[in-house]
Parts: sequence; C-alpha cells; structure tokens
Amino acid sequence: MSSSSGRGGHVEHDYTAPSRASATKYVTRPGRSSVLSPEIPESEPQNPAGERACHAALAHKGVPFSAVSDDVAPGVHWPIRLNGPVRGIVFEARDRSSTFEILDCRLALALYDWASELRRNGVRRVEYYSMYRPFARIAGSGRASGHARGMAIDAASFALQSGAIVNVLEDWEGRKRGQAPCPSRSSEARAGRMLRSVTCSAADRKLFQVILTPHYNHAHDNHVHLELKPEVDWTYVR
Repeated sequence: MSSSSGRGGHVEHDYTAPSRASATKYVTRPGRSSVLSPEIPESEPQNPAGERACHAALAHKGVPFSAVSDDVAPGVHWPIRLNGPVRGIVFEARDRSSTFEILDCRLALALYDWASELRRNGVRRVEYYSMYRPFARIAGSGRASGHARGMAIDAASFALQSGAIVNVLEDWEGRKRGQAPCPSRSSEARAGRMLRSVTCSAADRKLFQVILTPHYNHAHDNHVHLELKPEVDWTYVR
C-alpha cells in the first residue's frame, strides 16, 4: 500500500481509466451483467503500480487525500480518504462516519470529473449517506454492492452557492417507478432541474456505470446512487 499523502510531488504515472465506446450504451432493463444480475467477475486485482498511478493522478489534480491501510477497509482495492474539497466541492458524509468516508481512489477521480458539472450548477457541497459500507450486499441478490468496494456514493442533498439546500427526497419531481430519469424536464422547478442536470450529465459523460434514482425503487427515494464499474462499457440509468 502506498503511503502517498496526495498533497503534491513528482508525477511518475498518469492514471487512465479503461477505454469506453464513443457512445454511451444504456442498459434499460435487468439482464446479464446488469446491476441486478452482476455476473461479471470482479476484474480489480491488487495492483500496486495502478494504485500508485491513481494516487499520482489525484495529486497532480490537486485533490487532498490520504491513503488508508487495507486492514481498515477490507474489500476496497485502493482505499483513500478525502482531506478537503475536490475541485472546490466538499463531499461530506451525512452522519460523519469515518468508515463511510473511505472510497476507492478511482471513485475520487470520477468525483473530480463530476465536480465540474456540480460547480456549473452552483453546487458547493454534496452530502451523502455513504461511499464505503463494509460487506454491503445488493438487496435480493446477496451479491457484493459497489459500496462494499468503496466504488459508489449515495448523494442525498446539494448545498448551493446561494445558500439553498436541494434535497433528493423533497425536490426530485415526477418519480414514477420505471420511468427513465433522463433527460431533464423543463417543466420542473429549478431544484428538480438541477438534480436531474447533475445526474444526467454524469450519465452522458459516462462518469459512472450504475446510476439509480428515485425512479428505481423505494430504497432510493432519498438519494441518487452513482457507482463505478470499470470492467464494463455500458451505463445503467434508472
């Protein structure tokens, strides 16, 4: 495990995410290799060189972080903690749990890219339920959740530069089950449009491969789940 603090230093490697198709491939129903039936083997071996490269990429981007020992975060391949804002955006656990604040280095890079969309929509802070939940399982399947690997974030509310708080539970409009959450609806109130904008832009840019919204099921009424699956080339948005 690298002991990089993420506060600068010489960059010897440039971490590059797995290549993706030029167009987003949207998976619209449960099926083989979907989030509901994840039959893809986990292709994320312990890779010291890859971990060092990811740490170097975060340091190069100016993201403040510290590495976390493997024994503190079982199941997370490249565990870190964020030590400050990411591109000006604060990511804050709702219950301030130090465990829930652990994330895989690759998720931090995705959050860095997402931060540009958040800033464009006037967001200054994202409050989330968890990123890492030890040994978390997907309900109904028993398979490991992205949270068990520190590869997902459950975003609950967004604090804006104006001082307003936009809450998924209260401000996500038109949450009919099974209805496609994207694109954004011009008829919605400003808060609802903002929530869809930051969610749908993340999908369009393929920053995450699994995005679950209040349209998905009752368990997601109060948050948007955004998850990395580096081994796939599709995006599941529901």
